[in-house]
Amino acid sequence: MQFLIKNNRADLQILKNIKDTVRSSVCHTATVIANSIMYCGTTCDDFLSKANNWSKFSAVASLGVIHKGHETEATRLLESYLPKDVVSATSSGYLEAGGFYALGLIHAGHGNEALFARLQRELNSTNNEVLRHGLCLGFGVAALGSLRADLCDDLRTILFQDEAVAAEAAGIGIGLILAGSLDYEVFKEMYMCATDTQHEKIQRGICVGIACIAFGRMEQANSWADELLKDQNPILRRAGVYTLAMAYCGSGNTNVVGRLLHLSVSDVNDDVRRAAVSSIGFVMSRNPTACPQLVSLLMESYNPNLRYGAAIALGVSCIASGLREAIALLEPMLDDTVNYVRQGALIAMAMVLMQHNECTAPKVKDFREKLMKIIGDKHEDVISKFGAIIAHGLLDAGGRNVTVSIIGRNENVSMITAIGLLVFLQSWYWFPLAHFISLALQPSCLIGLNSDLKMPNMTFISNAKPSTYAYPPQIVEKQAKNPEKVVAAVLSYTHKSRRREREKQAKQQEQEEKMDVDEAAVNKNKDKDVPDAAATATQATPAVPVESSTPAVENVPSPAAVEPEPTFDTLNNPARVTKLQLKVMTMPDDSNFIPIKPITHGGIILMNEKSAEVAVDFVEEVKANVPLGDEEAEPTAPSPFDYFIENESNDRIKQ
Repeated sequence: MQFLIKNNRADLQILKNIKDTVRSSVCHTATVIANSIMYCGTTCDDFLSKANNWSKFSAVASLGVIHKGHETEATRLLESYLPKDVVSATSSGYLEAGGFYALGLIHAGHGNEALFARLQRELNSTNNEVLRHGLCLGFGVAALGSLRADLCDDLRTILFQDEAVAAEAAGIGIGLILAGSLDYEVFKEMYMCATDTQHEKIQRGICVGIACIAFGRMEQANSWADELLKDQNPILRRAGVYTLAMAYCGSGNTNVVGRLLHLSVSDVNDDVRRAAVSSIGFVMSRNPTACPQLVSLLMESYNPNLRYGAAIALGVSCIASGLREAIALLEPMLDDTVNYVRQGALIAMAMVLMQHNECTAPKVKDFREKLMKIIGDKHEDVISKFGAIIAHGLLDAGGRNVTVSIIGRNENVSMITAIGLLVFLQSWYWFPLAHFISLALQPSCLIGLNSDLKMPNMTFISNAKPSTYAYPPQIVEKQAKNPEKVVAAVLSYTHKSRRREREKQAKQQEQEEKMDVDEAAVNKNKDKDVPDAAATATQATPAVPVESSTPAVENVPSPAAVEPEPTFDTLNNPARVTKLQLKVMTMPDDSNFIPIKPITHGGIILMNEKSAEVAVDFVEEVKANVPLGDEEAEPTAPSPFDYFIENESNDRIKQ
């Protein structure tokens, strides 16, 4: 968290430009989500606190993304949104629900017993369906992968009450808690619930929950996928597709890829076909260079759902890679005739170009300009604008210091990243699920720690030009221009009157010239005997040398030579180091620290000191941007004192 706060380079001007441009409520919601992604983990919520006209639930939940990982101050930060005792009967519950959702996002995968006890108490004491929705999502995110059966019991109760809004979140929450467990009993219960209910929202929640439970189990989950894919309900068939995607995530299994490709062209439901194509990206995430070849033909399909799925597959598999083949396939889709295909292409392109500048991916400059053009175009479709705004958030995610990688530094598949991306894609149906992208965001950092787990002041060497891996340049705010004077329109009648006036003046001038000629002839006869004064003056004046009309050439100093860019860069601890930059990182020769493993691995590296006699100073911690509570914000009372005033007779009177 200290790294993200210290190195925050997000451009607030981008959000200001977007906010001043958009008008629809959908675009305002997209701006809330983009703001939370841009400032994920930085605790910088200045822009959000001044915003208005946005969805209450999503706006409050976005605070959980911005303050991700700031667990010690989570309750204090959200105390104005969380209920003090019980929710008022007159309250709609949107603010409180968003607060509990945010609480879960802050503690993603790291919930403690005190948090779980509070969420259970609130869940059992309220009948507000909206509040239950936020509680179930917060419960699931905070307890992600904990396999706590006691926590699932509370969510199972909500699931079987058949309330569409609350049960949808309960289905997702159960899957998050039991992620990777392959619990067959829970699977059968959820499957029966999905077949019995008439609410599609509940079925969609169960669809995602089942896929999460099957994460990483490969062949063991085949029986689940087979049973789901045979169902007549297209939502349950889509659950079977996502089960394959999660079970074989990062495996590159060609049989599964072939099965998904077959489903993408054989199923009768467009949602299932779209999910099948996008799931290829999860399976091929370990080998991103092979994905463009697999989906290239589908990107030219007549079916827009297949084109959308192919774009998302490229975005997921080639995320943050800057792969030229993926960019070449996505670029034509930015101008697709179907609005939601353009949205998918914009989001996918932003995924591919995360943490790239003009040196590592020259197309990124044109793409940023295109995003602003789409956002500012009054005639552009709202759905495309939504995708452009989210894409801007992804490009500058986490203050331009985070990235997404399904395959971790230890070459294992990251469960929290894969599940975060899967639920993020469900924002197709419900936009607040886009906040789950925060689970997939990981800092691109190199942090050195000593034996006491403290950050010493030290440096690293990047053996590349500073511009190669530099932050993208900030946007300069345009200065208001003075209004230009408008030229008045000239009528044809005005032209005629002006022409007559010019002719009249010409005649008068001609007459005056004739009179001057006559007077000059008379004066000439009178002055014949007078010597020419000009000639006399010419004779008396000495000759002056004639200067050349060509100006003398002065010695103009040549402009200063441009200083060449250095071939290396020195980075201070903690340093922002991208994935491509790790291969050129080294330690200074004169450093007092020796890493216990190569720093090209990135992340947190423990350091040994060469000499214990050298004094070590540590990096100063920066404070998180957390508002003070009412008690701490109140100024202290002054000490007692006597106050005197003087009357007209200069007598002091005590007040």
